[in-house]
Amino acid sequence: MAKQMPSFAHPDRQALNWLLATAAITVLPHLGRLPVWIALAFAVASAWRYACDNFHWYRPGRLVRVTVTLAVIAAVYKQYGTLLGRDPGVALLVVLLGLKFLELKTLRDYMWSVFLFYLVILGGFLYAQTLWLGAYAIVAVIVSTATLIRLNQPTGLNLKENLRLATGLLIKALPLMLIVYLLFPRLQGTLWGLPLDAHSGLTGLSDTMRPGNINRLSESSEIAFRVTFTQEPPPARELYWRGLVLWQTDGRGWSRGRPKAAAIHAGRSKAPP
Repeated sequence: MAKQMPSFAHPDRQALNWLLATAAITVLPHLGRLPVWIALAFAVASAWRYACDNFHWYRPGRLVRVTVTLAVIAAVYKQYGTLLGRDPGVALLVVLLGLKFLELKTLRDYMWSVFLFYLVILGGFLYAQTLWLGAYAIVAVIVSTATLIRLNQPTGLNLKENLRLATGLLIKALPLMLIVYLLFPRLQGTLWGLPLDAHSGLTGLSDTMRPGNINRLSESSEIAFRVTFTQEPPPARELYWRGLVLWQTDGRGWSRGRPKAAAIHAGRSKAPP
């Protein structure tokens, strides 16, 4: 019977390799939508930690780690203008996960990192719910669970056995998942709508627009609107759809403002006799 590792034990180098490889698998689907510097920061932090354990590189102290963390949070805020919402939240989660590797010491730290992997996997579904993403998420969950098993069973199980055990655990959870899927009440709208960018992927224009937000319109494949005709539809070349006219600006954003007729009438009513 394998001896149980105490919570303060330091996992071996092989466990670190498992952790870094699993992190790369879970973060991979996000690389196409994250800013380049976020991906580079994650890669540099992961490579730095690998070099610390294998090539005896300088391991940053607490002061350095806190300074870098604050700088990264400030950079994310500057990038998105907020720390709340889907895009800044996922970006911050990924980059802080990379920085977390620089302070790994005990088994508890390793376990916390694996739990963050599951959040990163879940974050992918905030952007899309496609079939290929679901299949990839299953693979990522199996690998993450195998890493969790590896951390708690440091000896006696090889790579193939870890993956097989993790797959078995996932299969055993399928009945519960199906029960929840069939019986859990359906909610209208997005279950994970978040502040500021909860509807950034929806096709359409709001009553206000600021520079930099209009590019989010192309992220959605949802139907913009439907049209019905009481008579024979005109030829496609004659179809013309006019969107909102945003003509009033405060120097930072555009809005519909008041109707021009109402504005002219208000101006006349204020004019002196």
